[in-house]
Amino acid sequence: MCGLNQKDHLVTKIGDTLQYDRPVILVGPADFNFGLFQMLSDQGYAIIAADGGANRLYNANIMPDAIIGDLDSLENEENFGSNTKIIHFKEQETTDFEKCLYCVDAPVFLAIGFTGKRLDHTLANTHTITKFHKTKYVLLIASDDVSFVWHGAFSSPVATQTTVSVFPLMPIRFSHSEGLMFELNNLKMEIGQFVSISNRTIDSRFSIIPTDAHSDTPYLITLSSKKLNEMINSCLRIPSKNPN
Repeated sequence: MCGLNQKDHLVTKIGDTLQYDRPVILVGPADFNFGLFQMLSDQGYAIIAADGGANRLYNANIMPDAIIGDLDSLENEENFGSNTKIIHFKEQETTDFEKCLYCVDAPVFLAIGFTGKRLDHTLANTHTITKFHKTKYVLLIASDDVSFVWHGAFSSPVATQTTVSVFPLMPIRFSHSEGLMFELNNLKMEIGQFVSISNRTIDSRFSIIPTDAHSDTPYLITLSSKKLNEMINSCLRIPSKNPN
């Protein structure tokens, strides 16, 4: 059962889900770029720690709005005051990252501290954002770049010479691309066969178009973290994925 915290940007509770009307910062236990985190928190977004992510925040004198997880990594629960809602799930079928995503609804999730440290955790977290890609906008934020799962055609304004990587999460064929140095024309991608990393933009906008532009086959796009604010704003302009 998800509880409520007392922050103004928490709108309501739908069933067992916390509902926010603005982006939410999710903090994991891995190292992360505090400059990026500070830039996001300065926007007044709610901060939710996935279990052990709360330890990293506490050590930086930051109190999260909520802590969600099985709490097997949380140190000194008593350090967190009454303004931090602690939500304990005993089930072990999902990761703490997944627990945050199924317990919370928001227009965009800014997931920081979920890459690096352990490769198996990074892979598991990539699996998680793939699992939720039809219902949640999740930006997986690393020190220098941001990854997100997409399906169908994608297009975005961007500075020239921006690094763009496209990674297939399932076999997928692209009809064509626009604005990229290395074209994706009639290109099939599949893990173990072919991927496209470290491509670069050559125009002020780039586009990626799968052969079936209406397909729900997921693929991972990675861009420079310098594009983070633009990506957040783009997600906010797209119709919500929330089925409620």
